[in-house]
Amino acid sequence: MKRIILLMFFGLIGTLGFSQTIPEKANTIIISLPDSNGVADRVKEVFSEKDYTLRAGKNTSKVATNPKTLKGSKTRVSLIAEIKGAEVWLTGNISVAAQDGMRIEYKGNKGTAIMDSWEEMEKVAKALGKKLKYEVK
Repeated sequence: MKRIILLMFFGLIGTLGFSQTIPEKANTIIISLPDSNGVADRVKEVFSEKDYTLRAGKNTSKVATNPKTLKGSKTRVSLIAEIKGAEVWLTGNISVAAQDGMRIEYKGNKGTAIMDSWEEMEKVAKALGKKLKYEVK
């Protein structure tokens, strides 16, 4: 009986340990949603909830934001959500000091502008859905 319980315990720990880690320099978060109905509206709703203003555009498969200044810093973040069926591919750009248009990537140390931008993009991704995948594109 003890063996069975131990095997179940180690099996549970093993499955928890296999969640995806974020690859160095990941710059895209793919959010998988249950279906493709109303995805664009959901993206716009989450962007609005997170205090982003939308950039005007005719393309219905992409939703882009104007830059937003992060609280407590001079870092400005703009996000782009590309809708591919029931998936949202989230990327972004960071503007800090004299550098504009740098891609948001998972790199650097906590508290730096680039990592603060990544954490902001990840918060938006988690507000869109729970099933996330990280990619380097």
